[in-house]
Amino acid sequence: MIIQCPQCQTKYTIDDSKVRPGVSKVRCSRCSHEFVASAEEVSAGHGEATETSAAAQGPSSPESELFQEFDESAAGEEPAEGKAPRKRIGALFLWFSILLLLAAIAVSAYLAFPQLRQLVPFSTGSVEQAQQEGLRQKQASPAGSVEDIALMDVRQYMVQNEKIGRILVIEGKAINQSETAKKMIKLKAVLYDEQGEPLREKEFLCGNTVSLFQLQVLSQSELESALGSKVGVLTNNSNLGPDQEVEFMTVFVNPDKGLTEFSLKVVQAVNVQSGS
Repeated sequence: MIIQCPQCQTKYTIDDSKVRPGVSKVRCSRCSHEFVASAEEVSAGHGEATETSAAAQGPSSPESELFQEFDESAAGEEPAEGKAPRKRIGALFLWFSILLLLAAIAVSAYLAFPQLRQLVPFSTGSVEQAQQEGLRQKQASPAGSVEDIALMDVRQYMVQNEKIGRILVIEGKAINQSETAKKMIKLKAVLYDEQGEPLREKEFLCGNTVSLFQLQVLSQSELESALGSKVGVLTNNSNLGPDQEVEFMTVFVNPDKGLTEFSLKVVQAVNVQSGS
């Protein structure tokens, strides 16, 4: 059956079962106008219901009033079977748009702030940025006079150098936890393969570090000179008082492919007072 809104002239195709015998109130889904539809009028095939024709039948009782909303469709055309309601489709589209926006924001932040990549395990990044390698650090307990030197904030990452290739960087802080001032604190870094066999090792004094930019552009000789500078050692590693700290950094150029873990330990810490 077909009914027509007397206000906006929109036509609706409805099921006979949705119109009760007598008079029913309906609401137009396009203009929200409420009007009275007569089952006798609709079944007679007039194709429209007006308020004047309904009023001629007298007011309807509350029990006979029926408020209904019908999905609009072309006159004489039934909605496709199984078609999802418009409100549900709109809600799904809204949630999908929100998810796409959040994903775009996350990707933009990841690309705009390289330091965030260090928070993501095993991220690869571009050749210009530091790359996490996920190496395991072996426990190496200090012994003797160096036992009061603690290593903190130790981390390792890979950097692509434009002149010498890939560089493994190990850096952190050494803290004097004794009551005696220390100087010339020296560390030893060892690289291991999957079987735990040492691949390379290096001893170095604390006190020198370089920037990420320098790691990317310096030659091998320039890099070794900067990290071995006596000025940095004398300035930062000659009188380390109780609870004071000194930064350290060492690099391995083009590390072996079989590298899986590394160890780092203190091998020297001279007492300032005794000079030993």
